[in-house]
Amino acid sequence: MAEDDLPGATAGTPGGAAREGMGRSIRLAALVWRLVLLVVCAYGLFLNTGLDQGALDLQSFSYFTIQSNLLVLLAYLWVTGRTFGALGGGRRPLPVLVPWLAGIVLVAITITGLVYNFVLVPRDVALGTFDGGDLADLLVHTWVPLLAVGDWLLFSPKGRFRWWYAVLWLVTPAAYAIFAFIRAELGPVLTGVGSRYPYFFLDADEFGWGAVGVNVVWLLVGFLVLGLVVVLIDRMLALGLRRLRR
Repeated sequence: MAEDDLPGATAGTPGGAAREGMGRSIRLAALVWRLVLLVVCAYGLFLNTGLDQGALDLQSFSYFTIQSNLLVLLAYLWVTGRTFGALGGGRRPLPVLVPWLAGIVLVAITITGLVYNFVLVPRDVALGTFDGGDLADLLVHTWVPLLAVGDWLLFSPKGRFRWWYAVLWLVTPAAYAIFAFIRAELGPVLTGVGSRYPYFFLDADEFGWGAVGVNVVWLLVGFLVLGLVVVLIDRMLALGLRRLRR
């Protein structure tokens, strides 16, 4: 629960003091949560970008997984620093990401988790090539998405998202698709997948541009639906919290 969701109380009264203490506890809990998120995200990127082997693997940045995790890392470095600065006394608001950026980060990293766990893993299982996943995969595909979603559910004020934000959030997958196609034309074959394309559903060499175009449309539709679901959940939680205050 974000501080903005706490019932109101007049400063200087017992209720006001209790609210101030609760606000301080929430800021501390948010700081701990965000530090854990940063550590998990940073270590996941460390393992997945070749740094654990002593050399940065630039090809790793061709994957949406790495880009979305990097987005989380940068966004939460900023908001966690501000959270640390808000730990002092007084009724300071809990720092959060601005709504449009919060949604971009949330939807992008959620898609990372959903596509990996419900598209890529089932495909690899069907092909007999899934080895159960390792720590590097689990961190960037499962734990970072769960921690990022948890931060939004627990600490972000609700009711800030507008329906049209779901369209704005399509910028991320659209930009990534353009990037992936340009990289395929200009860059080398990716060693991890043996293809110029980072994901099989973008592989125009194997499936042709017509099929890939359909896949991109479905990808955008999936992002749009997820964005609308996020806005709906945000609205429902805001309504529920307003009812609690009565």
